[in-house]
Amino acid sequence: MAGTEKRVLCIAYDEVVLRTRQFLLEQAGFKVTVASRLAQALVLCEDNPTFDLIVMGHQMPRQSTLQRIAAAHDCLIADLLPQDGDL
Repeated sequence: MAGTEKRVLCIAYDEVVLRTRQFLLEQAGFKVTVASRLAQALVLCEDNPTFDLIVMGHQMPRQSTLQRIAAAHDCLIADLLPQDGDL
């Protein structure tokens, strides 16, 4: 099934969280690129505009910048933590 994998950019400051998410997403069949800092993620988005999904932590600093880039590249952002009232 080469060429049919969905590409995911996973961003997390915590290395354990980052690698756990990477492992789970890869087990689910996604091609995962990881970034441990927002600046690194922004470079990855600019260099490779083919991400289908961006997964990141809740309340990441300067999140709106990444949202604008994601919109420009027509990919989705998944916020993995619940918002107030979602529990």
